[in-house]
Amino acid sequence: MRKLTTEVAQELKRNGYTHIAAVVKSYGRTEYFNVHSIDEIMDNGGKWLPCIAGFYRFRNGSYGNIRIGIIGSQIYWKHTIRASCL
Repeated sequence: MRKLTTEVAQELKRNGYTHIAAVVKSYGRTEYFNVHSIDEIMDNGGKWLPCIAGFYRFRNGSYGNIRIGIIGSQIYWKHTIRASCL
């Protein structure tokens, strides 16, 4: 995601958005999102905050780091905009 400017942040807030969601990973037909408030992003200088990673043991016995996100049904979309729409 590109840097969020003050003008874009103010426009989003005027339109009723408070959060931005970016897709972290897809598994099958399910998308997992990293969600941050516009204020959090602006406090970070307009730069997107990274998604946390977790250590996971897969079914085949191997281990790896994966990104942890939330599914779309857990997001309140009336106040959240996709990062791809910016």
